Amino acid sequence: MPSLHDTTELTKNILKWGGIGITAIIILVFLVRGSIVVYKSVFPDVPPPPETAFGALPPLSFPKSKTDQKFTYVIDTVSGKLPSYPDRIKVFETVEPEPNLLNLRDTREKLATVDFELAETKITDTVYSWIDRTVTNKRITYNIVSNDFTISSNYLADPIVTSSQGAPSSNQASGEISTFLKALNLYPLDFDPDLTTTQYLTLQNNELFPATSISNGQITRIDLFQKDIDEIPIRYPLPPFSIFYFLLANRGPSTTLLEGQFSHQEISDISSTYPIKSIQEAYEELKNGKAYIANYYGTSSEIAIKNAYLAYYVTNEKQKYIQPIYVFEGKNGFYAYVQAIKQSQTSE
Repeated sequence: MPSLHDTTELTKNILKWGGIGITAIIILVFLVRGSIVVYKSVFPDVPPPPETAFGALPPLSFPKSKTDQKFTYVIDTVSGKLPSYPDRIKVFETVEPEPNLLNLRDTREKLATVDFELAETKITDTVYSWIDRTVTNKRITYNIVSNDFTISSNYLADPIVTSSQGAPSSNQASGEISTFLKALNLYPLDFDPDLTTTQYLTLQNNELFPATSISNGQITRIDLFQKDIDEIPIRYPLPPFSIFYFLLANRGPSTTLLEGQFSHQEISDISSTYPIKSIQEAYEELKNGKAYIANYYGTSSEIAIKNAYLAYYVTNEKQKYIQPIYVFEGKNGFYAYVQAIKQSQTSE
């Protein structure tokens, strides 16, 4: 029978070597894990290729550039360089509205609630126009299937508008447009109220110019913007403006809608990843004159790029897919767009 001393020594040895063994195992686990991290940093997993489930995409159709002027460019961002993005992005399918036999009747009823209630004029099988019963020469042209519309009026010849003092406030304009679109069941859809912009305008020689203040203005322009998609903003053909805009004025004691455009497509949840150019490749296209110059009111031919980022492009022409662009911004309202999807993935 072992003595008490022998038992004590055996216990000490077991604890000693057990502790050493456990410590060794812990160290080994950390070494293995560290080796895996180092290995993956040197030999990262190769991601699967982009899905490209929609096949070749149609190339984006930009309007004619705002200027034919030749530019040189320098990077003048806060960081002094262009941002970086992953090598792929989601492309989204749009939802095509389905016509039905009640489209015309339903549109008549909706427009009657906002004073467009005289007999319609047929333009095409899906597009009709109505005249406002309260304002002379005010007309809405409405697609009864897509719910796109334009509003026009001869407000430049309306002495009540041209002689008015003070434009509608931002809150007034927002409230009027919200009420108008809700009557047509078109609000809020996918609009972000925090992105809404208003601008006060003044009439001079039958043209609109920015007003120095609301009291010096006669007309308020309000632009609505759609929510970001996966934290990526949406941009339109004529920045900084939207394809959803309205002009309003104080006509007597009330606020009246003078002009507007609304062209909306529902963006579905169906998407597929596609490879995109690097932003540096897009910048080279910009320097080589292969960009759409969306806006510029300066005179210098040297453009300092203050901001560059990825965005989705939405136009008032119907798109089957919502595709990305690279946006380059500079002073004096400079905006340039470059298609982000690699050319090998387009049907051009």
